[in-house]
Amino acid sequence: MKITDLSEEQRAKALYYYFGWQGGTVHQLAKETGLSSSDILYRQHGDERLCDGFSAIRTCSHDWRVNHLAPKEQGNWPYWRDAILGYWATGELK
Repeated sequence: MKITDLSEEQRAKALYYYFGWQGGTVHQLAKETGLSSSDILYRQHGDERLCDGFSAIRTCSHDWRVNHLAPKEQGNWPYWRDAILGYWATGELK
């Protein structure tokens, strides 16, 4: 799966899950990720190396992601891109 395979709604849903939100706005997501709204919804390019976002959304607790990783990864597109992809790799963890 590639980021270009996902709709704007799918991208936002993955980030809502990352932050533990039931919903929100893309502007709220932009503030929390340090990305622009346009990056979150439409960006297709970027560093193609696997970044830690994939593992973070699959293995880290909500509190660790939100309180430690999110502030550290502000503006890091590859991290957030891979967090989005990580969510869609297996869906929500119960």
